[in-house]
Amino acid sequence: MIITIDGPAGSGKSTISKMLAQKLGISFLDTGAMYRAVTLQILNSKTPIAESAQMENLLDSIELKLDGGRIYLNGRDVSGEIRAAEIDRNVSKVSELRSVRVKMTALQQKTACRRDYVCEGRDMGSAVFPDADFKFYLDASPGERARRRAEQLKRNGMLASIDNAVLARLKDEMIERDRQDTARELSPLTVPVGAVVIDTTGLSLRDVLQKIVSSVDKK
Repeated sequence: MIITIDGPAGSGKSTISKMLAQKLGISFLDTGAMYRAVTLQILNSKTPIAESAQMENLLDSIELKLDGGRIYLNGRDVSGEIRAAEIDRNVSKVSELRSVRVKMTALQQKTACRRDYVCEGRDMGSAVFPDADFKFYLDASPGERARRRAEQLKRNGMLASIDNAVLARLKDEMIERDRQDTARELSPLTVPVGAVVIDTTGLSLRDVLQKIVSSVDKK
């Protein structure tokens, strides 16, 4: 069984996907973390974000492993590093590269074919798993998503305090990333055909989880 949960950054899809996988007793595939880990490797190696032989060689050298909610890049736990602001600013550009998407899509499909999965991302139900058993698309207002992102950064020790200036900057970054994700030629962010759309603005995590579980139970 494959359940896909797509949506923009800050919509709550990662947290809800983890909760849903735990509730159903199945595995969770955090594809967003996978793209972030690749972005981290590209930035650390100072490889230009463009199609090139250098990029192909770098991608061939990357090994990713998801284990217990952590992500390992070439054997190193980078779960905290991939949440940095610099990754936020560059992950959409990296995701636009055909070579990156081809590698990630193949790895995601290979991983999920082994057992039941909740798969979270931006093109899970539309491109990677178009025949998924259940599809959901989570969204929220840019302001709400910026607030959630600020709280996440603060929890991870990457933000000392939250004020209006921080929220405004994060909101602008969210809007720009939405523009990049929806405008890209390859696998753009979109509502998958047949997906249940849930606006999570003002809803608690429990409320969103219940909506998804109820929808699954009905089918």
